[in-house]
Amino acid sequence: MRTVREKFRTFPFADGPRRKDTALGLEVLDLDELPGHDESTFLVGLLTAVCRPNLWLAPGFLVRAPEISISTAIENPQYLIGRPHES
Repeated sequence: MRTVREKFRTFPFADGPRRKDTALGLEVLDLDELPGHDESTFLVGLLTAVCRPNLWLAPGFLVRAPEISISTAIENPQYLIGRPHES
């Protein structure tokens, strides 16, 4: 599971424990901590998609992105890459 988590460590999960990665120059998930609810749901959805052809019945997953306008994204690109707003 750690290998899968490493591939998605830069995803901006809202409740994920974060730490600064100096090599990448941004915050990433702290893989030494347990995943939060958002990351757990993502992992379940990912693994379900992989296993679905072999399952008789599998749940569907609905993912909703946070509401953000184009002007907000252009003026504050940190929202798109998961960096916190710096004041």
